[in-house]
Amino acid sequence: MTDEPRRPRNILDILPDDVFAAIFEVAYLHHFPHCRLHDGLILDSPIAASHVCRRWRRVSLSLSSLWSCIHVMPHQGRHSARITETYLARSGLISPVSIVMGCLVTNFERRPDWDKVFDEFAITLWPPFETSWALLLAHKHRWKHCALASLHQEVTEQLLQSLKGSSLPLLEYFSVISYSEVDESLTSTALDVSAPALVHLRTDVVPMLSSPQDVFGKLTHFKLHNMTPNSIDVLRVLKIASATLVDITFANVHFVTEEAVSQISLPLVCRMTMQDVTESKRKSLSTSFVATVCNSAAALKDLYISSEGQLLQDIEETQLSFPTVETLQIILSPTQLLPLVFLHAFPAVTAVDIISMNFMHVSRPNPRYLHFAMQLGALRPAPFWPLLQTLKLTGIDDEATVTKFVGTRHRSGHPIKRLVLGKETYSLGRQALDLCAKIGVKVSYKDHFDEFMLYGQHNPIPPWDPVTDKPAFVPWENIRCSWEFDDQFPLRFE
Repeated sequence: MTDEPRRPRNILDILPDDVFAAIFEVAYLHHFPHCRLHDGLILDSPIAASHVCRRWRRVSLSLSSLWSCIHVMPHQGRHSARITETYLARSGLISPVSIVMGCLVTNFERRPDWDKVFDEFAITLWPPFETSWALLLAHKHRWKHCALASLHQEVTEQLLQSLKGSSLPLLEYFSVISYSEVDESLTSTALDVSAPALVHLRTDVVPMLSSPQDVFGKLTHFKLHNMTPNSIDVLRVLKIASATLVDITFANVHFVTEEAVSQISLPLVCRMTMQDVTESKRKSLSTSFVATVCNSAAALKDLYISSEGQLLQDIEETQLSFPTVETLQIILSPTQLLPLVFLHAFPAVTAVDIISMNFMHVSRPNPRYLHFAMQLGALRPAPFWPLLQTLKLTGIDDEATVTKFVGTRHRSGHPIKRLVLGKETYSLGRQALDLCAKIGVKVSYKDHFDEFMLYGQHNPIPPWDPVTDKPAFVPWENIRCSWEFDDQFPLRFE
């Protein structure tokens, strides 16, 4: 390893140190929860930069912000404790850090034995995680973001128990995901901490809903995934956080409603996600918990829903409407027909994004699910969604129906301005493109999937997006680096 590269690898090598350092900071500007090591690529981490030459190492180690995001993941194996310790040291002793603990096994979802008994996991795989966790706990006063994921209930319980009574003064984001369902009776998995700055909570652990009310007092984002909670417990959290909540997500959640729920007010909630939400309630109850939550959000602007579940049922049976919603994203099954009452439940919507569920599982799109909606809009003199400006379609290959819809909207005096198609869609033909150009409809294509398409999956943090989440600038691109973390330099360098 030399003091300087023999031949300049790129223009960075001739820049002054202050400019050089500024470029590094731009390249590693974190926007948690999409962190640089989430995809496990060493080349996307500052580790690579610190191995190029001594100058690159000197600059990279002088910037604590480059090392402020710490991932403990299964692919690190026996090196995980060393990686954790190194990142903690290089991130500074007082700087805030973001941590992700993935107590899993490599490619576990493709392994038939991923749910092996905890005793075996505890002996073979848990020790490196446990050591890394102990190192992180010693710096818990620095945590700004914390995302935990585990295969076993026992690990989830141990991680949350170790936080009991902790003071987490900087913590803003906390997420815990357990692939094994946590017993509702395990009250030890409640989040019993002092976290005055906590604003974002994501969990699939039911007992966490029984955490002290101070935990929920300042929440702006509340997200439940893959769980079966009692509606009353969720209502308690919503009431505590009612003055601050702006974003609610329920994904793959089945509510149990055994008694009437009182009305609440969520005046600041402007974004809501209801993906595959179901509910079992006593027949004597006239209003569902889901409808109660929706009615409470008087300022709701963005709604993301799937066609399966309680919400669509409420719209059909009780004519639940959303007069303030401006952006609607919906995932539909390929053969589903949208009822007329649904189409008129969103009178103020200006942007609609329709995703074919069929496209998520089958290679060839099926357009049948859209025919009813578009043909109905073409036939009726007063179209639904009268303020619609943008229509996004994923999984559509029926050019005739799309073209007819666009043309009819224009002739009825309610033209759309943008048509956005998924890249899997067959490109519009010349006739359709000429029509769009003539009436002023801009046609474009989506570059990648929306996060919502994967929102309900078991991830401690939302999925890595290769378009928006890769480093803004990778100065060490095409430089050969070891994929193993084998730091040949000491932490203190000359």
